[in-house]
Amino acid sequence: MFDCHCHLAVKEFDEDRNAVLQRAQAAGVSRLVVVGEDVADSRRVLEVCRRHPGVLLPALGLHPDRFAESLAPPDEAEQATLESMARKNRRQIV
Repeated sequence: MFDCHCHLAVKEFDEDRNAVLQRAQAAGVSRLVVVGEDVADSRRVLEVCRRHPGVLLPALGLHPDRFAESLAPPDEAEQATLESMARKNRRQIV
């Protein structure tokens, strides 16, 4: 079984990420897709997933809810940065 959407790269999991992964694996979850919601989040997703290859799978993106209320929509530079990150890491991202 695998988790198709989680946020294990957020800093709130820094202290217990390994324990969370152990519990997931004990429950039969073998892989988890870790999603990025903006450029900074996507960078962190790549960093965290590199520490757990084959278990954490990175997904990069721009989530519309992130920009719906208080933040400005991503500009062309942010979009280009994310596209570049995706191209550079295309063999790892899902």
